[in-house]
Amino acid sequence: MDKDVEIPILSPRIIIREFYLDGMEIDSLPSLNIPLENKVLEMEYVAVDMLKGMEVIKRKWNLPVPQDSKSVIAYYTDQILKQLKIGGAFASFYPIVKKYVVEKLFAEEVDLDDPRVLYKLSSPEVQEQLINLFVNSFKDMTFSEREPEKGDAMELSDTRPFVWSKLVYPANRCIFNYAACDNDFEVNFAKILDRAEDVKSFAGLHKIGFFIEYRDSKGNFHQGYYPDFIVKAMDKKFFVIETKGRVDIDVEAKDNRAKVWCEDANRLTGNEWMFARIDQEDFERYRFRSVKELISTLKG
Repeated sequence: MDKDVEIPILSPRIIIREFYLDGMEIDSLPSLNIPLENKVLEMEYVAVDMLKGMEVIKRKWNLPVPQDSKSVIAYYTDQILKQLKIGGAFASFYPIVKKYVVEKLFAEEVDLDDPRVLYKLSSPEVQEQLINLFVNSFKDMTFSEREPEKGDAMELSDTRPFVWSKLVYPANRCIFNYAACDNDFEVNFAKILDRAEDVKSFAGLHKIGFFIEYRDSKGNFHQGYYPDFIVKAMDKKFFVIETKGRVDIDVEAKDNRAKVWCEDANRLTGNEWMFARIDQEDFERYRFRSVKELISTLKG
């Protein structure tokens, strides 16, 4: 039990707030200026015998066009609300999407019953442009930040036994009989923590239930970012550590959110919390004897 670690539970800093449409001006959205094309809505199929060089089949079909605009605009509205993670706003949001389609989607104001309009609305390219425009324009309106509050603490000793089918390491400084690891890099990192001169205890955070909400590089909301390790140092400092083999586009957003979580934990608990990301390339380049040495080297 001397290897137990207590993790504070903080209320979310980023919350999804109720979405209000009052005062929303469609005029603030830029026009996509999609042209209406006076082309025949048909497709021609030609089959050629390559050996004889002869045309053997030639047929034409009229391309399918939606029967009415309501179903298409309803689909757009549904997709926009799903990406914005807004529920119960279809009835109020649908007229906004419809108004935009009529007044601003095309290079001119249009009649929704025009077959050319219906054909363009069914285009995957137009669909992507319209949905992205609404999502990017309104996503910041669906979130707000507030100062978190401290709730109950999460103690590793309260974790129920769990099945783990991936890699493990039989660590001496871990309250569990094995440290759960996702890959060889995590196993090697666990070995370092198990013999580091300034580590009192640590644990892999898989299946523990500790997570931090965050917004990714595109501003989309995610309920859970799950760091890899928790470390309690001999000087009673705590470290939240993410081991990373490949740095993707959302790593910076997760790092920044984890750092803010640690700042909040410092203020609310009085204990010192610190976040660190350990890239595999850096880890393999140095021989670390302590977490303090590891953190200071990577910061430098």
